[in-house]
Amino acid sequence: MWSVTLHFIMAISEYPKDSVPTDFDGLLLGLNNGDLSALKAAIRDWGFKDTASFLKFVLAVMLQAKDTKGLYIEEDGQKTKVTPSEGLLK
Repeated sequence: MWSVTLHFIMAISEYPKDSVPTDFDGLLLGLNNGDLSALKAAIRDWGFKDTASFLKFVLAVMLQAKDTKGLYIEEDGQKTKVTPSEGLLK
């Protein structure tokens, strides 16, 4: 088992639904239905304190893995390469 600590400075914040700052200059992302359920399950299962922390981690992992064009998941001694499906890419 290996572990990598990723350190990136990111400006990801979470705001209550009706309190986006008036000087906001960023990306608003809406999730619902199955996507929101999957996001909440991942945050719960991994033990993240909030959505912003989870997204910072996911972004850091993706940036770190950019040169490999995929990630590997090991389960029961088997390594599986995980890559985005064609429909998600340009």
